[in-house]
Amino acid sequence: MPRPSLLLAYLAAVALALGVQWLVGGFSGVLLLAAGGLVYLVRHQRHHRLTLKWATQPTSAPPPDLGSYDEIVTPIYKYVRTRQNEYTALRELTNNVLSAAQALPAAAVTLDKSFQIEWCNAQSQRLLDLVYEKDKGYNIFNIIRLPEFFDYAQSRQWTRPLRSRREIGGQVCSLQFQLTQHANEGYLLLCQD
Repeated sequence: MPRPSLLLAYLAAVALALGVQWLVGGFSGVLLLAAGGLVYLVRHQRHHRLTLKWATQPTSAPPPDLGSYDEIVTPIYKYVRTRQNEYTALRELTNNVLSAAQALPAAAVTLDKSFQIEWCNAQSQRLLDLVYEKDKGYNIFNIIRLPEFFDYAQSRQWTRPLRSRREIGGQVCSLQFQLTQHANEGYLLLCQD
């Protein structure tokens, strides 16, 4: 209940109590005012308790009647619900992008600015002998030990891919490496046979 309405309700209760006091006499008006105040306090305490209970889990829907706390709880709940929906959409988008990257026929490796491995797809294991769980955080130059790859990466002249030969599973394969900058300070390495 907004403040002006609360003030009007209080004035109406006092006027009613004074009217009863005048008509009946004795302490009846004061008792009526005290009883009304007690009912209001009990109701307010109930709304307060429900609001506190809801505040421990603001992603759940708030109780239907919180009295004057509705003005506070409703915008918070809408904000939390909007952020939760955005988070869910971003998580689904991330999962779709990762799924698409896993489906690439080329090895895809994301690197930080120091060429440390952040993520790689399944083809990276076949072509580069990378195992994500084991190699995450390692420098790519410790895994791809080709001097020409090191020179290519350090030159930052990546308009053309690097072609090189490398032994994979006992066979010499012709690999094509392509580096590109992505995000703020990260790199994407694509490698294909």
